[in-house]
Amino acid sequence: MFGDRKRTFKELQFIILKTLKKGDSTTHKIAKKTSLHFHTVQHQLILLKGQDYVVLAFEHNRFRLFSITDKGKKYLKELTKKLK
Repeated sequence: MFGDRKRTFKELQFIILKTLKKGDSTTHKIAKKTSLHFHTVQHQLILLKGQDYVVLAFEHNRFRLFSITDKGKKYLKELTKKLK
């Protein structure tokens, strides 16, 4: 979809939000499903959480489950229009 160039933050966030729209997930599972590096996903989730596009749905020790918010779903629709 994005070729050989580096992806922008918006492209990375689009991929992650699209994955979370299908259901809650952990950083590790998102990385596996999207073929993105774990630390890239981790960094983007921090940014998305700061903007209230995702929330930490559950946390125990090192296990963190993320969920997309309604605001995140609206942002995903905007990104879908911009990136197509």
